Parts: sequence; structure tokens; C-alpha cells
Amino acid sequence: MLFLRIFPIFSYCADASINFTLFCSGSLSCSSITCSPNEVCEMKGDYASCVPKQVQQKPGTCWAMGDPHYRTFDGRRYNFMGTCTYVIAKNCGKDDNLPAFEVLAQNENRGSLRVSYVALVTVKVYGFTITIARSETGVAIFFATLNILPLHVNTTVFTFNWASAVFVTLPSNYMGAVCGLCGNYNGKAQDDLIPKNGDKPVSPANFGASWRVAEIPGCVEGCKGVCPDCDITQKVKYEKGDFCGIISDPKGPFRDCHSKVDPAEYFEDCVYDVCLYNGRKDVLCDNLGSYTSACQDAGAKVYSWRTSQFSMKCLAHSHYEICSTACPASCQSLAPPKGCKNHCEEGCSCDEGYILSGDKCVPFSECGCIHNDRYYRIGQEDCRTRCTCDPEKGLICENHSCPQSTKCMVKKGIRACYNTGKTQMFTHFN
Repeated sequence: MLFLRIFPIFSYCADASINFTLFCSGSLSCSSITCSPNEVCEMKGDYASCVPKQVQQKPGTCWAMGDPHYRTFDGRRYNFMGTCTYVIAKNCGKDDNLPAFEVLAQNENRGSLRVSYVALVTVKVYGFTITIARSETGVAIFFATLNILPLHVNTTVFTFNWASAVFVTLPSNYMGAVCGLCGNYNGKAQDDLIPKNGDKPVSPANFGASWRVAEIPGCVEGCKGVCPDCDITQKVKYEKGDFCGIISDPKGPFRDCHSKVDPAEYFEDCVYDVCLYNGRKDVLCDNLGSYTSACQDAGAKVYSWRTSQFSMKCLAHSHYEICSTACPASCQSLAPPKGCKNHCEEGCSCDEGYILSGDKCVPFSECGCIHNDRYYRIGQEDCRTRCTCDPEKGLICENHSCPQSTKCMVKKGIRACYNTGKTQMFTHFN
């Protein structure tokens, strides 16, 4: 009696199938087995097998906005008033395949010692450090120079709207591998407030303080004593349609967004902030702008809500649009930056016949030069080099030195000529 035995020498994945190399009665042959629709082919050593598909999770988004209010990746909401520098989110897992990153935020008081706002955000990723300051609208400090945004970093998205709102969006493979004020992103909101070196949830004040990484002169760890609040009569006033009620109005400018981005928490935070600032219109405007950003990022249409009281200031040769492109053409590239999500975004757009050059709108004829993938505006200089764009010769760079009594240094991320005895800055990149 003859027995034939068939067994795999090795196997490998090919698309959704497993391909086997078989030894059969002294000869080699190949065959394939297709995984079921609910399975995927995975390699384990030299052998492949069909394993159940994991449910693809949606990306997680955390934000800090207002004075400031936080919402973790898992949906836990809390308030923290600290004015030092804190870790918003960073990779603290053990998976070497996940790129390391860190997002820091420096908070400050703005017109009131009772509350704090996000003033400066620092992103560290892929060996780079990117600094975004509330005082420098539309640009980020990158390579010690000011650069026009947006800057995109792979699949991780960092957004700052210059109205004290920070959004961090991570793909689902970071679940359980992050930490910071945005929580641990494990799908469980109840354990998000576990402090840096603890194992049990604590108060928002203690949780926030545990993620402090740097002290700023005069900074404080949250509100002292009982945190500020407003009485019911004040809240009722600011819940009405001429204040925060605009957000939740079913017939208002955000009506098409309510089904995509729940207005409840934005409305609640708006009432809190506006109340503490006694109805200040700029605070209301910041809150409406934050909800606008969230709605447009979700693909919802937002109707015009700005009036003379809520106007957005635009630079020369530009104008405001409720739905401008998030990836505008520039002298550096008429095409959108690689990876830029070209969604609708309120902001300032260049007038017809003008184009972005750095953070300014200029005629096409005044565009600068590109050298080694870097854009130089006409006449741009720093404390070491003066580069000039010549229509015929292209980019011409000459050595340049700082004036007497000044020194070329980097301060607050910007390289420039600084007075050696004072902090006055003489030249810088725009």
C-alpha cells in the first residue's frame, strides 16, 4: 500500500490568499487558500495563517480650548487652569513601530487671573521641533525661522486655530500607547485622569500638575482654592441667541453641523468662558471660531456668522471667506502641500492677482526664489546670510553679519540679531 503525505515546506501571504509551496511525491507544487471576508492573512515566522480581522477604529481626536477646557481621546471632559508648560500628548508606549512624538502647550492668563488660555504649542516629531505661538498668526517656527502653515506630519495631525484651541488627531494604532493631558487613548474614559506616576484617577488639578514639564516665571498650578464659576442668572444671559445660543440654534449658522459635531459641549464651554469674562465679545468670538473649525474639519457646512463685532482682520491684498481653502496656492508651489487635507476652512484668502509669499499676499511678479526646496522671499535675510532674488540670475546669497553691539542668536525659536545687553530683536524671518 502506498501512502502519499502532503505537507507545506513554507507559506506566504499574497493579497488575501495564503500561497503554499507543497512537497508531493517527490515534486514541488503550489496552491493557494483564500481567507474568508472576515479574515486577513498574517505571517508568523515562516508560515502564514488566516486570522480574524480587527475592527478598524476611527482616528481619535483630543482638544484643549477656551480657558482651557480639555476633551481626551476617549471623550473625558475636564477643566484645568494651570499656566505652566504641560504635555498635551506623547507616545509613551513600547511599540518601536509607532513614531515618537510629543505635543507641549504653554498656557497663560489673558486679561484675567481667574482663567488661562493656550498661548504656545510645541510639537516634537521625527527629530524636528515646531513651535506655534498665538502671537504669530498663520505661521510656525521651524528650523529657527517662521514658516507659513500648514505643516503636515505623516498621519498624525496637529492643529492650532490661533483662538486658543489645539486639536490632536491620532490613528487608532496609537491606542493604549499615549499619555499626557489627552489621556491614554484606551477606549475607557473613566481612567483618563490617572497622573503621570500614579495608578488611580485624581482631581483635574492634580492630574494636570503631574504633566508639567517646565515652569514659566510666575506660572501657577491651576486655580487656587475653589475654581471660578458663574451664578445661574449670569449663565442664562449668555445662553441666549445673541451670545452662545448661536452655537445650538437649530436655525442658526451651525445648523448643518449639529448632526456631525455635537454642539452641547461647545455650548457649555462657551457659556463658561463668556460668563467669566463678563460677556467679552472677543471671548465669544474665539468660542464660535473653535466650533467653526471643528464643524468644517468634519465636512459640515457653516454659514456666515461674523459681523462687524466678530470681524476677522486680514492683511493687505487679502479678504475674509467663511469657506476658503485650507491648502492655498503659494509662490513656493501652486499645488497644495503634500498631505494637506484640502477641506473648507474660514480664513483670509489672497485677492485676485495676488498669491501667498510667506505670510503675505503679493503680486505674482514679486514671488521669490526656491533653492534646495526652501523658499526665499525677495530681500529675505537673517543674521548670517542675505539672499536676493534676481529675475535673471535667480537666488544670490551673500555673507551677512550682525550690527555692532548685537549677536546672532536663537531666542524663542527665532534666529536673529539680538542686542547683547537687551532682548531687542533687529532682524528676523517673516
